[in-house]
Amino acid sequence: MNLTRSFLVVACILAGELSLGVRTAPAQADGGEEDAASQEQRRQTRERMVARWKQLRASQRVAGGQREVDRREQPIFSFSESTRDTGHLGTVWVFGTQGRPAAILSLSKAFQKPIWGFELVALEEGISVVMHDGWTWSPKSALTMAELADAPRPADSDARRLAQIRNLARRFTVSEDYFNEPFELRLLPQPVYRYRDEEAGLIDGALFNFAHGTNPEVLAVIECRHETSGPVWSYGFLPLAGAGVTAKLGEKTVWSKEPTRESKAQEMYSTWLESEGE
Repeated sequence: MNLTRSFLVVACILAGELSLGVRTAPAQADGGEEDAASQEQRRQTRERMVARWKQLRASQRVAGGQREVDRREQPIFSFSESTRDTGHLGTVWVFGTQGRPAAILSLSKAFQKPIWGFELVALEEGISVVMHDGWTWSPKSALTMAELADAPRPADSDARRLAQIRNLARRFTVSEDYFNEPFELRLLPQPVYRYRDEEAGLIDGALFNFAHGTNPEVLAVIECRHETSGPVWSYGFLPLAGAGVTAKLGEKTVWSKEPTRESKAQEMYSTWLESEGE
């Protein structure tokens, strides 16, 4: 999410109204020297993010009702965005601890501003998340995957499959149209999250960050599953940006998203801003 030019508009409005198993990437360095006060402010912000995360509850529709979805206690990825207008500190969290996550939350706090940013994206059908204020997100759709042609047979070892997954992720390029200014997003070399579920036929899966700096704007999903025809590699994309984004495989556009209006929407991807205390 970009707590950037959107912040300026929202801030004015608010001012008027207020007068395998799983492995995660290490938290990313925020970069640069900080004074003690700034370090303490970041520490407090992270603590508040953890507290907000603990307030949320998720469930998934199953035959006969709903089942509670567990979650990771710590963020799978931390980042800062200091190159666009206001800048912000952010964390990425996952609902679901076995196999593919059911949903992802990106939570951001503007630097020295009373603005929080929220982004939810669904990977599984039937997911619902109850937010800290009681609002329930029940998206009408979820991640879609497509078969990845000309992919290698999955290696037997975990390390070799990781090398295969990284090579497959490099086949893609992702760009962002940020206020009519094009940016090619940077693929971080290591997955931010890796998972498997042998009982469900999932051999291996990983989430890769296509970022502006380290700020995740799109997550690429690369998976290998057992099918009746044999192992099949597939891919999909998860937006974490209000801007328009496009993914290409070679020269072919394989996925895109139009700019997203900031609102609490019952969509696969929902993004909105809140003032402090909301």
